[in-house]
Amino acid sequence: MNPSTALSLAKEARNLYVGLCKEKFGDNFKKNRVNESVARKIAQFDIELWDFSQCYFSPWNSMQCYLESTLQVGLICKISGDAELAKAYFLDGKDTSYSLHLPSFIVAFCSELGKIYIEKRDWNSAEKELQNAKQILRDSNTTLCCSKCKLIFEVTLDQYYGDLHQSKYKTCEVKSFSSEHISFYESALAKLDLPEWKNSVNCPEDGSLKTAAVDVISAGTSCICFTMNEAAQNVIMEPTKEGSWHWHCIATEVLEGRLLSDFINFKWEFVRRKLSMKLLARLVRCFAYVGDETQKILLKSTTMLHSKNTFSETNSAIAIDYFQHIVPKVILGDMFAVERAEILKEICLYYWNIYNSKATTTRNIFQNESCISLKDLASWLMVAFVLSREVPDIFHKVSQLLAVTYVVSDSREQLSLPYISKSLGENAWASYFHQASIGTHDTHSSRLTGRCKGSDKSNIGGTYNLSRLVPDDTEVLAECVKQFLGDLPSTTVICLTLLGHDYASLLKEFSPSVKAWILLSRLTFESEPIVALLPLHPISEDVIDPPILPKYKILRDWWCPWGSTALDEVVPAFKNILKEDYSRELEENTSEQQQLWWNHRKTLNQRLRQLLRSIEESWFGSWKCLLLGELLNCKNFESLLEHLVKELRSECKLEVNEGLVRVILGGTRHVCGREKLKCKKDCYIAKVGHCDQGMSGILLNAADGFGVSSDKAFQLLKHALIELDADKNSKREPIILVLDYEVQMLPWENIPILRQLEVYRMPSVSSISALGDTGSRSQKEAGRKCPSFPSIDPLHAFYILNPDGTVPECQNEFENWFKENNLKGNTGLAPTRKLWASALEKHDLFIYIGHGSGTKYFSLENFQHLNKCGAVVLLGCNSGTVYLQGNCAPLCIPLQYLAAGSPAIVANLWKISAKDISTFGKYLLQAWVKKRFELEKECPNNCDHPPTLGAFIGRARDACEQEFMTGAAPVCYGVPTRICVKKRVSSMAT
Repeated sequence: MNPSTALSLAKEARNLYVGLCKEKFGDNFKKNRVNESVARKIAQFDIELWDFSQCYFSPWNSMQCYLESTLQVGLICKISGDAELAKAYFLDGKDTSYSLHLPSFIVAFCSELGKIYIEKRDWNSAEKELQNAKQILRDSNTTLCCSKCKLIFEVTLDQYYGDLHQSKYKTCEVKSFSSEHISFYESALAKLDLPEWKNSVNCPEDGSLKTAAVDVISAGTSCICFTMNEAAQNVIMEPTKEGSWHWHCIATEVLEGRLLSDFINFKWEFVRRKLSMKLLARLVRCFAYVGDETQKILLKSTTMLHSKNTFSETNSAIAIDYFQHIVPKVILGDMFAVERAEILKEICLYYWNIYNSKATTTRNIFQNESCISLKDLASWLMVAFVLSREVPDIFHKVSQLLAVTYVVSDSREQLSLPYISKSLGENAWASYFHQASIGTHDTHSSRLTGRCKGSDKSNIGGTYNLSRLVPDDTEVLAECVKQFLGDLPSTTVICLTLLGHDYASLLKEFSPSVKAWILLSRLTFESEPIVALLPLHPISEDVIDPPILPKYKILRDWWCPWGSTALDEVVPAFKNILKEDYSRELEENTSEQQQLWWNHRKTLNQRLRQLLRSIEESWFGSWKCLLLGELLNCKNFESLLEHLVKELRSECKLEVNEGLVRVILGGTRHVCGREKLKCKKDCYIAKVGHCDQGMSGILLNAADGFGVSSDKAFQLLKHALIELDADKNSKREPIILVLDYEVQMLPWENIPILRQLEVYRMPSVSSISALGDTGSRSQKEAGRKCPSFPSIDPLHAFYILNPDGTVPECQNEFENWFKENNLKGNTGLAPTRKLWASALEKHDLFIYIGHGSGTKYFSLENFQHLNKCGAVVLLGCNSGTVYLQGNCAPLCIPLQYLAAGSPAIVANLWKISAKDISTFGKYLLQAWVKKRFELEKECPNNCDHPPTLGAFIGRARDACEQEFMTGAAPVCYGVPTRICVKKRVSSMAT
């Protein structure tokens, strides 16, 4: 069952329990107080074995079910990555539990709230909640259901305390090693290996344990720890047909035995193993996948899947054939599917590190270690890919690792992968896995996927999900890749991911000095994908001598929206620029001081300009041509491309990626000299292979292998570039950036090569189909020249201007212009939620000019009730900021508008000045309206390339006084959205 369905059913069940509680307690049932003895009955209502009097659904039974259901809904939200919704349910359950003095539920809800705060990096709140849970647990020993419940609570708290210390260690600017988190994890594991966990299910050879369960816990008891750890898991599964022992063989034995005590023991063993595998996975990461300790932990993890008795420690290596038959399997109804995926991922990372370190003393997991190849690792990761498809965090990591595996597979003979499908190469697989790793949390946004035009598509052997096309079986994975490539949008998509320290360590054999990598995939309809792995070297802050600056006072500490990521290690100057701009204010408001302050702003503006130029040159070099959209109106381009590809194949014997040659030929002005054709050192291109610094050109590195001079290939390319009829003013198609969360804070649209081009952002590749045209079928109908994109009339608009009266300069800039163009709206008045919703649903364009993104007037939960939404302009500070929350879904207001159906949202990535952003906004809106009137006079139906909203943003940036500190902040989320005329206007000033 996928999380969306599970969440829907869990919410429905919770609503039923709410009705029951209201019936038995009244509408104010959450505030009733009970004493401890009654509280115990609520938490453990069926004390006596099969006492039919207890089958009556009493008020206390209703209350227990309500709280368990609330906990279950919150846990499903947490698994899906929706931290805010999970937090809301946990807070509701905590408040009710405190009100009714129910210690077991207080411990459960406080523990889960602590975990949510850890993910959000709110460590003070996390520590407070965990401490509360620990104190309640200590003080309420006698009111808990049983000793095992108490142990589960203690294990969970140890695990979360370990997570808390690990999170602090990973994100602190000053990193000093501490093993405190390891101590917590080991303490938790020790509690799960205590003798009291042994029973007739996990130790059947011990006859004294046959009835031990009945002594520990009364039959039929529904303990809260089951709710905490099952969270919509299926307990009973179909038996395996392979004949080998699997975990679910125990389920079959329990059913055949028909003993209730065995069934209870079976549930306890499920909870114990699930927690154990979570803790073991954390310990593997603590030891960085190296050393004997890692080998022991991985062996212990696999034992949890294939051994009946896991209490006896074993360090014996596993036969590879037995492992292949038992672990990397997709099993219907697998209770440990997610844990199985994580174990496979950890084993693959372990062997990656062995390959890199060339260690000879590392202890083996498998008996015949030499048989392990990259082919095995790739196949295991594909199983993990399918198994983890509903858990965003693990799916993200598995997908990334698969993408990197396929990119570098051509670089070493021992790493070469077989063709799983003859029609698919490494670039197809790498691009598929790369795009799947981005925007994984958007999978669970049913509102986004539900609006997709392709939502009624037939499934290929599994679940078709419009945020990621992932089957439920590896057998049809190749078909899914083909369908994904066939359904690409008509506009070029660029996927970007920053790979930090973990991958620097993983790839150190290839480039020991590289601290980070950037994974880039270029996806274009009807062209072969291009996937590149580019080394990143840290960019130090540009040395700029600032003018003599006035004394500043710190207005407030700057809170970084993304916390700490790998980006800060390779480009620390970006965070410093934003922090310096945000945190300081003049002590005296004199004209002299203001002038000095503006001089300081100019310095920051210059530093940001230089930083963006350095990012382009240092990180991309000649590969920056991969970021460009397709050329338009270039008459001889296709014929030259066809001729060049033919000559490279025939005369140079090159296995040419036609899509790559197309990009290089189209990037004439950016790779037009022999020196500019030099590669960055240690680049990896899927299907092309490793590009060393000594090679002559970015597509010529394979020439020497065929005994062909690379000079010949270079001359062929140079000749084609000379003949190409493309000048500096040639137009290009727009591009859509699909950015991994850790790089979304950078203003990529403002690196020199993209500054004047039309660039959009979307959270994932397939989510583009929710807003724009996708797939070969629709593109053949629409034609390549004029894709079927959304369209809006910029005069069919509604504005909210200066609603709290604190930005009069913005009001002065826009008020008269809005009136002159007869736009509807509000000025100087706080809008109601109903007005805001109506403006979004009934107009093509919604304009908000005020502080922030307007969540003060229209909160996050209000978006759920929108039926449709027009294009949006949010000119407030930080209106487009992405707030990272660890493994949970990030917060970003434009993504809420996208999910509601908005085709395009212009918003700001950081704080800006009111005066300068007004200049930007005024220029942009005027340009849209002007183009709209031009269309009204002309015939829009004859326009092969109709004007779009994003086409004017580059010039609007240049209109700002601070063209980077202000002009680089606005970005456009969405897809290319055309300007159209819906209702003719006879005359109107523009």
